[in-house]
Amino acid sequence: MSRNGFLKMYGERGQGLVEFALVLPVLLIILGAAVDLGRMINYKIILQNAASDSVRSMKQESDLNPDVIKSKLYEKYGDQLDFSQFQVRSSGGDVQRKYYTYHANSWYGFVDRTSYYDYFDATISVNYRMKMATPVMAMIAGEAVTLSSTFTGQVYINGYNG
Repeated sequence: MSRNGFLKMYGERGQGLVEFALVLPVLLIILGAAVDLGRMINYKIILQNAASDSVRSMKQESDLNPDVIKSKLYEKYGDQLDFSQFQVRSSGGDVQRKYYTYHANSWYGFVDRTSYYDYFDATISVNYRMKMATPVMAMIAGEAVTLSSTFTGQVYINGYNG
């Protein structure tokens, strides 16, 4: 049986085109969601790395200045983020002293010795306003989404009396 005879027999002329026209918007929404979701995950990972790198690279309390942090982050992540959409907040706690015991070798075996180190807790919060890449997702979720990450860590100042 020829193709035309098959279509005439069942009366399905153009049905595939109509079905494709009905399914196409749904496929575009799914594609747009996948693209923008992938971008969100990528930027979230970058923000987490930026916040933790900022705390780990601190050496003193004066490093808590948000402008200093932002300039260091621009050097490292400037090619991946639009820094006009980037915000940094930082805070630090009081300097604290932590005592600990370590074991040192001597003529009589291991002896317990006490020592200390000074530190402060530093908290870095970074926010990034990500614009949607696809117009379909911009209509659904809004023009932009704000992503944020916060990291708190101890910044070692000095210590260890051996």
